[in-house]
Amino acid sequence: MKIYKLPYRPIPQPDESPASLLIRTVDGNGFDSIIQLLKACGVLAYGVERIRQALTNRQLFEEMIEALGLTPVCSSVVFLRTKPTLRSPRLLMNAAVPEKLFREDAASFCPVCLKEQPYWRRYWALRPYVVCHIHGGALLHCCPSCLRVPSLLRGQLFICKCGTDWRDCTASPEDQGPSRWLYQQLIGKDFALLDRCFSFWLTMKAFDLWDDSVENEQGRLRLMIAWGYEHRIVYKEIKRLVILQTPQQHPRHQLLPFLKKGALLAGFARQVLSGLGPVTYQYCLTEKSGYLSKQDAALVLGLSVVQMNECIKEGLLTPRRQKLSRSCEIALCDVLNFLGKLQAPTVYLGKHKVRSSNQSIAVLAKGILNGNLISAGYDLDKGLSYLRIAESSLSKELSTQSLNVGQASAILGIHQEILRSFVKKGWLIGESHVVDGSRRLLIHAERLEQFQAEFVTAGELGRSIQTNITNYAEKLRSIGVIPIAGPAIDGSLVYLFRRADLVGVDLLSLRNLAHYETRAGRKKANSEVKKSGILLTEAAIQLRISPQQTSSLIRKGILIREAGLSREIRVTEESLLSLLHIILSPCMTTLAEAAAAIGYTEHRFRHVFIRTGFVKLVDLPFWKLVSEAAVDFVVDFVKTWVTASEAGQLFNMHRSYLPNLEVQGLIKSFYLGSGPLVSFYNRQDLLNLENTIKSRFNSKSK
Repeated sequence: MKIYKLPYRPIPQPDESPASLLIRTVDGNGFDSIIQLLKACGVLAYGVERIRQALTNRQLFEEMIEALGLTPVCSSVVFLRTKPTLRSPRLLMNAAVPEKLFREDAASFCPVCLKEQPYWRRYWALRPYVVCHIHGGALLHCCPSCLRVPSLLRGQLFICKCGTDWRDCTASPEDQGPSRWLYQQLIGKDFALLDRCFSFWLTMKAFDLWDDSVENEQGRLRLMIAWGYEHRIVYKEIKRLVILQTPQQHPRHQLLPFLKKGALLAGFARQVLSGLGPVTYQYCLTEKSGYLSKQDAALVLGLSVVQMNECIKEGLLTPRRQKLSRSCEIALCDVLNFLGKLQAPTVYLGKHKVRSSNQSIAVLAKGILNGNLISAGYDLDKGLSYLRIAESSLSKELSTQSLNVGQASAILGIHQEILRSFVKKGWLIGESHVVDGSRRLLIHAERLEQFQAEFVTAGELGRSIQTNITNYAEKLRSIGVIPIAGPAIDGSLVYLFRRADLVGVDLLSLRNLAHYETRAGRKKANSEVKKSGILLTEAAIQLRISPQQTSSLIRKGILIREAGLSREIRVTEESLLSLLHIILSPCMTTLAEAAAAIGYTEHRFRHVFIRTGFVKLVDLPFWKLVSEAAVDFVVDFVKTWVTASEAGQLFNMHRSYLPNLEVQGLIKSFYLGSGPLVSFYNRQDLLNLENTIKSRFNSKSK
């Protein structure tokens, strides 16, 4: 290999990153990118992926160093791995750090550090490291002027393409304590603590679904530190996040990232689940909600592999084969609906809960779904492996096909005349038969069982929580649970409710309910209770969309539903204001308006500017927004640069002929942006070439 002696050959710094050394070499020798420099030295780099691979591959990096004529000591800056595979942990200050914990090298930076010594530090590539531990400023991840992310292939180390000097930028002040702790651990010797903390950080990243703002990253880092020292705050915070997302996602599905990990994190997830208490979960999901692998579905359900296979064999769950693979996956909606159908009825009054020892989970689940058994629920932390069935007092009477009024009223726990009124009004079907010479009202056991499973009286509900039943129906009515029968409805002697209408209602909380309106309109003094949150219909008006579309925003987690007993759907004021701040911001414009500003279609604007990383798209279900600053940048950008298609139109030729002009040295293409590569051409260079061609043509014609 021919060795080139470059005019500028940088000396590596002790904590410099490999990409920083390469970019300094490019910058000092006046090239546009490391690929161009390597090509000039006789080495083909084959794009940015080859450069990324060399940053963690000592052999490839040494080949580049040798080709550039740099001293062999420069190869010491490369990121080493603990094992030869591409997913093996990297060594950072002798600590083994998982590959997923690294961001793009030479992208994030502290402007103060950069001004003091102009090179990129190795630990800036660590994702949990978001605040400089020396100066207490948040790391910048893009150019503050044009929002362009520093590219690995850039030609200047700290000067942006828009001309901004990143050393003169200002970083927002943040608490540097967590970052200082992280740095001290990296240079320390307790790597077992770091391994435990990094495992938690990766799991937390998959669990919390937060964005990458400094505040969220700092919160995730603080929790990681607390986890390392087994602080109680971690349990409280994870539990709070699970409860917050419960209306949109089942707790066992939320904690799946923890359940998939080792014994320590999985045990922590079970501890959180055990502290949630017996809460009822209901979800309306479709197959569009996604799929889970068979192993993940078993973890969410709390089943072993054998139990999972039994449920699939019995037809309780339907797997779907993956293409080009022997593995199978199961729809998330089927998994969560399965969990919901097997949970204990909210208002079930049975006293005994037993677990069958001679029946499989699949047989028990099938019996519950077919209505032959009554579920007594399962422990949330253990899942369906601990599914129990309830021993109903009615099951002892099933041997008798027809029951008289006395037997039926004793089973239901109501007065005989109340039962007769339900039969008279048609809620319970009874038949009149002559028995021993006298006519009696008889009720079939199956119909009585159906009645008990579908309906419940206000008195029965009141007795279940040991409270006064006098005004119980009025209390339920005040929170939106309307009885279907009763004295003021159809003449039945007591109020009757559907059990389905009571799902999710906290019956115990009604015991202390004092400020409620009665059916007749009587109100207590000072009974007005201020309701928190904003009604769904009012939120829809403010967002200028339909209530149905607003409901979908709640299901997607963009709007947060206000917790409470009321059946009214309310959203939290904070979530609504946060969304309005984005969509009504004067600094934002729609994608259609942004594309029209430069004469592009939305599809072309996405392809050229959003896909390549020039413009960041705020992609919401009913709004596609970009910042005004980004639009202004694009408007100025297209005055100087054109795409290959536009360049072809200038010369009245197809864009595929442009590479021929490049080979002849007549024009030069540039690859801009941080995403997929798109060729751009300088508009002035094209006009100059056009004028040259015209002058040559005119001279020949003369």
